[in-house]
Amino acid sequence: MMDSVFLVENIRERHRNAPLFAEREKYLEYLFEIGTRRERVRNVAAMLLHIVRLLELNSPRLVGMDEVLLGSKRWVDDPGTYRHRRAAVASGYTFQLVATNWLRYQASLIVPPKPESCLHNLSSQFLDDMHTQRGLALETIRSYPRWSP
Repeated sequence: MMDSVFLVENIRERHRNAPLFAEREKYLEYLFEIGTRRERVRNVAAMLLHIVRLLELNSPRLVGMDEVLLGSKRWVDDPGTYRHRRAAVASGYTFQLVATNWLRYQASLIVPPKPESCLHNLSSQFLDDMHTQRGLALETIRSYPRWSP
């Protein structure tokens, strides 16, 4: 797989010797399968090396979003990362995007639960009031697609 992504042997060897090679390679194969261009796959592969390094991933484990955000900050502040250019504004976002997509693909990302919408209580109360105060039948309330309980 790495042979089709990178042409230079020492770069391929660097990828083979880094932790989680099988997991990274499987993800890159997936990207090719869904039609991602070779150039983009190459960029993702390079970023995955940095993700493994900055998140200190030596073996598969669960990773939280807070750890990804911290790794993103390290990525932007890492002086050895950008040899030819300095960190761009979107560098932290790119790190987060690639890391979360890869970790989500592996089912290794701990996603915090979504907070319950404050509108949920209001809509429940509204539906209850429509039934008790206005006398609407539950079937009538359910017939409205946006207001079905």
